[in-house]
Amino acid sequence: MPVVMLQNAKGMADASGAISKLYVAGDILPTEQPWQRRLADLFISAGYAQETKVVAPAETKGTGPDAEARGDERSKPAKKRARRKKAS
Repeated sequence: MPVVMLQNAKGMADASGAISKLYVAGDILPTEQPWQRRLADLFISAGYAQETKVVAPAETKGTGPDAEARGDERSKPAKKRARRKKAS
């Protein structure tokens, strides 16, 4: 699960710990490698970060190339209305 920083905190930026980095509040921490997961766990236990759930946005109608095939009205161009003729 992604980990989001709640507060600014300094931490290591590579596996050896030779390089440090300031992690800013709102940053999403990478957790692909074991050292990144350990760092995220340390930040969580210290209260500097928290795990979050990623919610993908729901697909909306009318945005895909096959929207017209589905019959979505918003994907069709608007019809022009004919003008009324003047009565003479």
